[in-house]
Amino acid sequence: MHLPSGAASKLTWVLSGTELRLSPDGNVSRAFLLASPARAVFDLDGRAPDRSRQLAGSIPHATGVRLGKQGKGTRIVVDLDRAPSRSSQDGSALVLSF
Repeated sequence: MHLPSGAASKLTWVLSGTELRLSPDGNVSRAFLLASPARAVFDLDGRAPDRSRQLAGSIPHATGVRLGKQGKGTRIVVDLDRAPSRSSQDGSALVLSF
């Protein structure tokens, strides 16, 4: 998925069976999950986006993607259709099992 502005130019996803791997291409300072509603969050160091945006795209197990400013950098939020049964971090990627 192409990101129009900010510290990352794309967010990639790979679905392998029940495992979804999400990974932005920028300098990720923090990656984590939030519950109620379920969301995957990436904070990136670098240029902030010119404005907040709701992005169109189709990521498995996701209902939407948002891009906004976080401090002096960028925050990417992937709204999930449900909480994953397991999650882990692999470098700058989040690996979610559904």
